[in-house]
Amino acid sequence: MPILYSALVPHSPLLIPTIGKDAHALLRGTSDALDSVKKTLEEKRIETVVLLTTSDEHRKHGSLFRIMLPQSYAADFAEFGDLITTWSAPSDTVLGTEIKNDLARARIKTNFKSDPNLDYTAGVPLALLVKSGTMNAVVIRPAETDNRSLFRAGTVIHAALQRSAKRIACIASGDLAHCGEKKASHEHYAKTCLPFDYLFLDALKKKHSESLLSFNYADSEKLGACALPVSLVLRGILEGMGWQPNTLSYEAPFGVGYTVTEFVV
Repeated sequence: MPILYSALVPHSPLLIPTIGKDAHALLRGTSDALDSVKKTLEEKRIETVVLLTTSDEHRKHGSLFRIMLPQSYAADFAEFGDLITTWSAPSDTVLGTEIKNDLARARIKTNFKSDPNLDYTAGVPLALLVKSGTMNAVVIRPAETDNRSLFRAGTVIHAALQRSAKRIACIASGDLAHCGEKKASHEHYAKTCLPFDYLFLDALKKKHSESLLSFNYADSEKLGACALPVSLVLRGILEGMGWQPNTLSYEAPFGVGYTVTEFVV
């Protein structure tokens, strides 16, 4: 069984030590949980990490599933003032091509992008979880579509992963509700964002897929919860497999919810 591990993680640049050093104490729970995920990837001898993540740039082409598949990936964080931290790894071009072909056969619109440079939504989780050059990667940006289409795409990706001989981990990366705007009072956060996060975390842990499929996509968009679309694809990938949920951390020190939740298969 090539899918050996899965998790949902955040992608805030503040989690990079050289960027968020002043915020480290407030994000200690998240950082410790990410260290645990990294250790698990190493212990399970993962060969390829399939990363599901979104980005503002991808929204311009949101009707397509985009497979980021250069010969190798690279990420840096100079835009956040960090001129030290870099990350690189080869891409698993064979697996990425298999995924794209399976999606195409299922009439799910896809395309390739060969640019090796990753933005922070992919670069942060990969840099935090994978030591440069130790594992291959495939980066997928899901389409902007409805819940059931995202879930169905995950079931298609599942088939491609299960055919592989590689030891694979599927990592979804996204944040929960954003309530950090100046207009968001403590009362607004308590009545709107916190309930959303807890309901979402509860849905993540339920084995019945309907709990996540019935989540209101419009509400998640309004609150900036980019964890929903990637989680729907991940749930599709895990459909039919035995897995146990384990929430390693949940924090929201800056008005943005961050969770590290693993799905042990």
